[in-house]
Amino acid sequence: MPNDFHVPPMTNIGADFDLNSISKVPPKYSAFSESVVSANHTLVQGYRRIANEL
Repeated sequence: MPNDFHVPPMTNIGADFDLNSISKVPPKYSAFSESVVSANHTLVQGYRRIANEL
């Protein structure tokens, strides 16, 4: 899958799939998505530390 594409949920991608049928994602949206993933990982680490203290 090339960069800059967003595959909507429940989309079936196969060898003959036309990537032009889905929209590209602007770089700022990708950066935001990556920041959300990073924040989620940080939260998980914090929750695990709290759980280990109990």
